[in-house]
Amino acid sequence: MKKSAALASVALCALVAMTGCQSINTSDAGNMTINPQTSGPVDRYRPLYKVDEAKTVTGNAKIHCLFGLFTWGGKGTADYADFFNQDDSFLAKLLPNPKATGAKSAFYDACVANKCDSLVASRYTIKTTDYIVYAQYDITVKGYPAIQTGIETIKPVPYYIDFSTGKVVILEKFVDMVNVGYEPSGVNDPSPGVKGGFLF
Repeated sequence: MKKSAALASVALCALVAMTGCQSINTSDAGNMTINPQTSGPVDRYRPLYKVDEAKTVTGNAKIHCLFGLFTWGGKGTADYADFFNQDDSFLAKLLPNPKATGAKSAFYDACVANKCDSLVASRYTIKTTDYIVYAQYDITVKGYPAIQTGIETIKPVPYYIDFSTGKVVILEKFVDMVNVGYEPSGVNDPSPGVKGGFLF
């Protein structure tokens, strides 16, 4: 009897050890940057998208929640799909948000199923079936598919505002921020040519 119980325990432990879960996360709809932190202005990059305005696509996800603490379901997650209005309170950060999880999972499903990188003007619907201790959320997201076609380089432009005339003055190159917001008094003015220029 003891031998049988021991074998059953070993078998159960082996089953638990071999049972795992897999999750998929993507940066779809992300606003990621490859620029390192620098001390001065640098080029920035903006993704370019081609949007199919002639059709809308949908994605779906089904999320289960037990006791308001344990959630599962969905095929993957689009981490940067931030169209869902999330609660930023301290308690909300401690507990899982099945609606937000489902919305991002539906977004992921829409992008994968329709071979697109993002959705434009996306909207979602959430159907909730609540049994107090257990709840099921059926989420559908709908939007226009967008495919990333490349990037655009955005170059910073050095300029300052001449407060005496209210005009923007374009500089040939960036300079150190000296006398920022300085208003000349006319007496011992160290930089009369700038006339209170504000450097950016």
